[in-house]
Amino acid sequence: ELGKLAPAEQHNILQVWSEDRTLSHYDESLEDMKTLSGPHARHCVKQATYDGRRCVLKMFDLGDNRGLGDFIREVELHVKLQGIHVVPLQCAFLDSWHGFMEFDFYDSDLAKWMQRPPGLQAHRMGEPPEA
Repeated sequence: ELGKLAPAEQHNILQVWSEDRTLSHYDESLEDMKTLSGPHARHCVKQATYDGRRCVLKMFDLGDNRGLGDFIREVELHVKLQGIHVVPLQCAFLDSWHGFMEFDFYDSDLAKWMQRPPGLQAHRMGEPPEA
């Protein structure tokens, strides 16, 4: 699938791609990870721990014909997305019939953050307003 992309797109993906990472590198099994997504979410999202650091795993089912291609395109999209309110993609990898994207975990409430009073200084998610 990578070979179908332009060289610049391949480069973007390879910045975060890991051939070595598997779910066994995480401190808990997939079944023991806390589910953060709702029951009807497009992708399952789990809270995990990697090397003692909390993180978030977004899981893609690669079982259909477009699965791997869609996963690769989503990885590339997340690499391109940048900004102070965007959680950067840390790692992408395949394990069995699933693709995984790892993000840092931010201990905050997005709904509360979005309802902040008008004029309040914008800040990074998870940081106090003074930051």
